[in-house]
Amino acid sequence: MNPMYATLKTYDEIYDDNNMVELLDQTTDQSFDPDINNFHLFEAELNSKIQIPETISNGNARLLVVYDPINELFYFDIKLNNLHNILSGGIYYINDNDEINDKEILLLFTRTEQRRIKKSFSLEDIKLEVRQFLKFLKNGNIIVMINTQKYPNGEIGGFLNLIY
Repeated sequence: MNPMYATLKTYDEIYDDNNMVELLDQTTDQSFDPDINNFHLFEAELNSKIQIPETISNGNARLLVVYDPINELFYFDIKLNNLHNILSGGIYYINDNDEINDKEILLLFTRTEQRRIKKSFSLEDIKLEVRQFLKFLKNGNIIVMINTQKYPNGEIGGFLNLIY
């Protein structure tokens, strides 16, 4: 798949659990330097093990984010499983003291029982400059969390990883 043409539509056409693992193995490159002028694909696997303290939940989710520099938009597609009474989902950054910033960079959604959510956000919606966001991302400092009534500080979470 050519990253210049990656869209949620092309993602849906190739996506399933088996070939996504294969795609991740082929495209993840730790030396890759994100560029604000290129399309980028990000992914996060969310579960309860990332939370501190660890939560007891069978909830999980998979998030896909496509950055489109031409339209200056982020497209996201999240699939939620075994989660109830969802309060919100957001993207946060981890500061220099290894603490999760208490304000989200981007609020993805609020109060939902949907199992799949697709949205787009402009660069103005994100509370960081794109270059700063990509820098945090490259350093592994971007985390996604889903908050529920049972766990308002995060039932599940996961790090957003750059695929390409």
